[in-house]
Amino acid sequence: MNAIRRFFVPDHPAGYVPGELARLIAERDLPLVECSGDGTPSSLRCKAGEILLRERVKRNFLQYTAIPVFTMGVAEGNLKAAVRHEGFANRTGLEVTGDEELAAPLRRPEVAEILMPLDFTRLELSGSPTGIHIEIETFGAAQVIMRIPRVRRYVSLGKIQSQLLVRAFEAIAGSFSAASMKSSPVN
Repeated sequence: MNAIRRFFVPDHPAGYVPGELARLIAERDLPLVECSGDGTPSSLRCKAGEILLRERVKRNFLQYTAIPVFTMGVAEGNLKAAVRHEGFANRTGLEVTGDEELAAPLRRPEVAEILMPLDFTRLELSGSPTGIHIEIETFGAAQVIMRIPRVRRYVSLGKIQSQLLVRAFEAIAGSFSAASMKSSPVN
């Protein structure tokens, strides 16, 4: 049954256009995003390096949401850490869980100051001896497509959130490069 389903059921929901979310983000929120247009990850250059943008499709009944996932880094590894906002109605702080080696730079005040106002659903890090991999999923910059009634809406990221997103990548990458410089011996 699964083999038949895989053959006849499409990978993407009806109406989904790979790469359209990247085009919308480039037009409306982050003009520095370079779009490929064929559904492959798009990229954004910043001081810390290259930020890749890929789309994650979340299916619901008669609708789906194309959610952007911004990633930076070289390799995923065994060390894992996650960040989430604390507080029910109001943000009271950040909760950093996971491996202490990855979590320590995220607890720095300058990184927390940037992450507190950033609206994200998921922020995860994974590390290995070759480097770190940062992944941020935002609330905004998503596209909602419903079949009945026919609606296609783009939820904008906004200018402030766009700036905070780029600053968050720069701060996280910078805190890890500063931490690795402190821990490495000087010859």
